[in-house]
Amino acid sequence: MSAFKLLKITVACTDISAMTAFYSKVFNVKFQEHDLGFKMYSAKIGDISFLFCPNDIAGVKAEQNRHQFDYLTDNIQEVIENALITGGSIHSELLKAGTESTVTLFDPDGNTMNFIQRG
Repeated sequence: MSAFKLLKITVACTDISAMTAFYSKVFNVKFQEHDLGFKMYSAKIGDISFLFCPNDIAGVKAEQNRHQFDYLTDNIQEVIENALITGGSIHSELLKAGTESTVTLFDPDGNTMNFIQRG
């Protein structure tokens, strides 16, 4: 069985300013602004990294999740196979860059998640 570690939570925000203000206040964290032609914000809440991005950039439909989890795994091929046999599907094909492989999958409800294998 593969081992997993949650790396980051990405939240697609309709009102990113309000979300950043809310999370900053509630969790007592300071978000860093990232300007990529549009603004995204990141912070660490406990041991988990959060990234807020504009919903229109993420392209998330209302019936789907507005968050996305990134998981680190030691066997990405096993993850893909297990997802496909249990009702999941592939959102974007397996990509390899150097020693890192990534794939984005849909769960049976259409929520997306990223799986990353390093090394």
